[in-house]
Amino acid sequence: MLFRDVVGERHSVRSFLLQPVPEELLRSPSNCNTQPWQTHIVSGAKRDALNKVIPAADDAGQLTPDFSFDTRDFHGVYRERYKDQGAAYYQAIGVKREAFEQHRD
Repeated sequence: MLFRDVVGERHSVRSFLLQPVPEELLRSPSNCNTQPWQTHIVSGAKRDALNKVIPAADDAGQLTPDFSFDTRDFHGVYRERYKDQGAAYYQAIGVKREAFEQHRD
């Protein structure tokens, strides 16, 4: 799945205020808490220009995914973050570590 499609399909239902969100509060979603990206925030004319150029380049096949969402491809710090997030999740729902280890990878 293309990143553009992933982002396009992701949604959260919330109520929003009319005021812009302060930049220090902005966050980006992360698969398995891997945090693989560096986020650049643009607005105004730059955002409008990128909103035209990036989809056109993607449609032309000029862009490729820079991060795999297949957990088998996670290495280094991304693998550690993935494992830590999984362990925290299973602990939160009451699955004992022994059971988690039996089903891991």
